[in-house]
Amino acid sequence: MSLIVIYYAIKKYGLMKPEKIINAEETILNESTRGNIISYMAFAMFACGVINFVSFFLFNMTNDLTPVILTSIAVLFLGLVILFVKWMPIAENKKDIIYFVVNVLAIPIFTLRFIETGSITVWAFPIIFVIIALVFNQRIILASLGVSIISTQILGWFITPKVNVEINAQDYLARILFFLVVLWLAFYVNKLYIRRLRENAEQIKLQKLISKISSDFITANQMNLEQKINQALEECGRFFEMDRAWIYLLDREQHRVTLPFAWYRHGLIVSEAIECPGAEDSILMNQISEGKIIHTKSEICLPIAGNGQILGSFGIDSRRIPKKWREDQIDLLKVIANILGDALTKVQAEREIKQLAYYDHLTKLPNRVLFQDRVTQAIHQAGRIQKMLAVIFLDLDSFKTVNDTLGHEGGDELITKVGQELLECTRKTDTVSRFGGDEFLILLNNISDYQDVMAIADKIMGLFKEPAVLRGKEFFVTASAGIALYPIDGQDTETLIINSDIAMYKAKEKGKNQYALCSSEMKEDIRNKMILKNSLFRALEREELLVYYQPQVHLPEAKIIGMEALLRWKHPELGMVSPAVFIPIAEQSGIINTIGEWVLKTACRQNKIWQEKGYPPVRMSVNISVNQLRNPNIVGQIANVLQETGLQPKYLELEITEGSAINEANIIQVLNDFKKLGITISIDDFGTEYSSLNRLKNLPIDRLKMDMHFVHGIEKDEKDRAITKVIINLAKNLDLEVIAEGVETEKQVQFLSQNMCDEVQGYYFYRPMPAEEIEELLRKPCANIL
Repeated sequence: MSLIVIYYAIKKYGLMKPEKIINAEETILNESTRGNIISYMAFAMFACGVINFVSFFLFNMTNDLTPVILTSIAVLFLGLVILFVKWMPIAENKKDIIYFVVNVLAIPIFTLRFIETGSITVWAFPIIFVIIALVFNQRIILASLGVSIISTQILGWFITPKVNVEINAQDYLARILFFLVVLWLAFYVNKLYIRRLRENAEQIKLQKLISKISSDFITANQMNLEQKINQALEECGRFFEMDRAWIYLLDREQHRVTLPFAWYRHGLIVSEAIECPGAEDSILMNQISEGKIIHTKSEICLPIAGNGQILGSFGIDSRRIPKKWREDQIDLLKVIANILGDALTKVQAEREIKQLAYYDHLTKLPNRVLFQDRVTQAIHQAGRIQKMLAVIFLDLDSFKTVNDTLGHEGGDELITKVGQELLECTRKTDTVSRFGGDEFLILLNNISDYQDVMAIADKIMGLFKEPAVLRGKEFFVTASAGIALYPIDGQDTETLIINSDIAMYKAKEKGKNQYALCSSEMKEDIRNKMILKNSLFRALEREELLVYYQPQVHLPEAKIIGMEALLRWKHPELGMVSPAVFIPIAEQSGIINTIGEWVLKTACRQNKIWQEKGYPPVRMSVNISVNQLRNPNIVGQIANVLQETGLQPKYLELEITEGSAINEANIIQVLNDFKKLGITISIDDFGTEYSSLNRLKNLPIDRLKMDMHFVHGIEKDEKDRAITKVIINLAKNLDLEVIAEGVETEKQVQFLSQNMCDEVQGYYFYRPMPAEEIEELLRKPCANIL
């Protein structure tokens, strides 16, 4: 009955696992406890063998000791077998079966040895083996014991079906000893069960903790990471009844260890601040970098890994009670460390993505996207607190010099240096952003009046008074800045940035190395230019562009020998727009190339028409812009125009500015190609820019066109008269012809004629006229135009 009850309990409550489960973590016994029980079993065998022999030899004084000796030898042999098997290098489950084969043999040996008194005490001793079998993880053991016990009882029934037993003091003593052994074994097994149940309960709680931490970190991000990690550290510390929990992170760039997260028990003495093994950062870094588990007394530190590298370590310890960490606890703590590593890696990836999306990769300053967002937020705040804010658009004036001298790496070094200095000279509430290239945007918050803005702007411009030292060389770099104020210069982010940009360009126009506040005049000027720019793109197809012609007069012969083609724009709403206004717009927008080709083709075709009508052939002068000269196909383009219109090259003259002739590196080759076509070349506005006489002598040109400013000064300024004479003499000595433009008075004509000027052009003779009026002029004799 006892055996049946025990088996029922094992079956119902799952106290034993199926045979196929052999994982040590799924059994009641661990390796140490199993070893202890086996040792106890062997010791019990030895004790039983000795007691059996001594009790019969000393107390019963039986004449035949052969059964006693054989029984003792058998029991001692079984004990030796148990010890021998314990040290054999075979699997534990196989050892367990051998142990209980020995026990199965011991049951009939003892029972049959005391068959005559089996009804008193001996029948119950197999219960000891049953109790021991409960903690082993093999059903076959319990089944084998049952078969052995029942078989032995049946055998005893047949051998001695009826026994008369006399109970004496010795029997009662044996019973008491037997029950003491049974109780001791029962308490021992109970202790194993309770310990295992506690371990299982602790594992369940720890797994719930891991599940909770894992679910919490699913939503971890930059905003809540610190809160979630600190909460996880506190939960781990309290679960294991520790005093402290912490996370150390490696900073490989700075070669140091940081302590961003920590928890300690309430009431912990401040002097017991968290420390990790290793007195110095280098030692600590090496320990953490190795990724080993640091295990001392009750303290444990586990590596935190992510993206294939060690990020830091997670540790907990107790200052009060030393703790022996079990392997299953360490394994579960490793899971927590992995969760922390995944969270840190995830947030680091988010941080890197945000860095790429919102920060400049070179200076680490906010980029234009983040800057625009901050300006938008600042506008909302300024509206609530009735304050102003300012946007400063800053551009370096001499950045190209640094790039040309030190290369792009030197330029990057300068940009980084300027960005850091701007950050240091502004307030913490302000924002410094790299807008692109050598441009920076600065947001000034909480501005009360203009004086606050100007004070900060002066401080910023003061940064450029001293030279920048780059790779041992000094570079004097200046900057120009424009300032737009909210709400005066705009009530949205885009408008403020645009207006600050307008003011910055106005500062450059004034001479650079200064700042300018945006004004209504600036905004109106830009608005008008934008209107003109948009209209100019359609002007050609709408046939709003016209070509006027101004005759050029040969002074010695007093006749018209040439025409200058002059572009005019007849706007449907604004009327005639001055070339001084729309030509720069065309050059900035790039449409000058298309317009320039149209002017060239129109002028050449018109000159050919006049020739075909029988008028005296004249030279047609057409201005070529710097942008056109930069076109690598300009020579072929002009050759095609001449071929298409049928005009001979000798009747075409191209006018280039002095600046383009001096500053463009490939100008000589282009001009030589023009000359090969048979075209004449003149330099327009000579004397107003940085003339290089050395370069002038190498240019393949035919004439110099004297700037009108010198001509206008002939009547009132001796210096202008002197310069005029010098230019004429210079041209003669270089075997060049000279033409003076802007001639408006008779005295100017007389002075130029007396000083051997070849040609003149100006209102004194003719204004620019449309082609129809020029035809009427060409019909008249021109011998006496003076």
